[in-house]
Amino acid sequence: VRFLSNIKLWNSIHRSKSALPHVSNRELCCQKGMHIIVDLHGLPGGQNGLDDQGKTGDLNWWNNSTNMDYSLKLVDLATSWILKQPNPEQYTLGLINEPLMTGYLFFGQTPESIAYLNKYYTAALSLIRKRTKKVPVMLADGFAGPQVWEPFWGNSNQNIVFNTHIYFFSQGTHAYDAPYDACYLAKSYQNATNPVFIGEWSIQASKYNSGDVAMRSLFYNSQLAAYMKFLAWR
Repeated sequence: VRFLSNIKLWNSIHRSKSALPHVSNRELCCQKGMHIIVDLHGLPGGQNGLDDQGKTGDLNWWNNSTNMDYSLKLVDLATSWILKQPNPEQYTLGLINEPLMTGYLFFGQTPESIAYLNKYYTAALSLIRKRTKKVPVMLADGFAGPQVWEPFWGNSNQNIVFNTHIYFFSQGTHAYDAPYDACYLAKSYQNATNPVFIGEWSIQASKYNSGDVAMRSLFYNSQLAAYMKFLAWR
């Protein structure tokens, strides 16, 4: 189960010393033996310019030392909260959601954005690992695919997992090709050195995405089967 959070939530928790607002849901998940991902969905300044970060248009997280420092404080606060839970090992901390240096103009990464994300990932992991080695830490691949990060994190012993989001509505994909593309993509991820978590996916293609129930059903079942076969065990 992935719980999404942003700076406003953690500031509120810090000031009031309260728990997460969906405590009952979290406790139920723990009782059922489910794993909980606490995701830092919106970082100070804005990491992708999209509405899912909390404010559309802002991209001031990048190359901003002040917002980097604030982000690391959020990491520390979230880590403290997780370690106070009855079973901290039942949690994973996600460091960022869908980082895009140029916003929706390019759903991928550049050498500059990769370097800056690695700076953040390294600093955050150093902070977390000083306090615990048991809690997995989730890094976002930023729509670049886990393979892009292999040269930097392929031999890591930091207990990390890569979060990838598989969408076909922005890649010019034809609805009839999407099921095969999804299967190919999942198979290509299975040999990643670090575990791969598919945090988000959908059944929408960018072309001829009609209301054909049979086509939607094929797309859904194809993805589900591929992700279960090639990635579920990871």
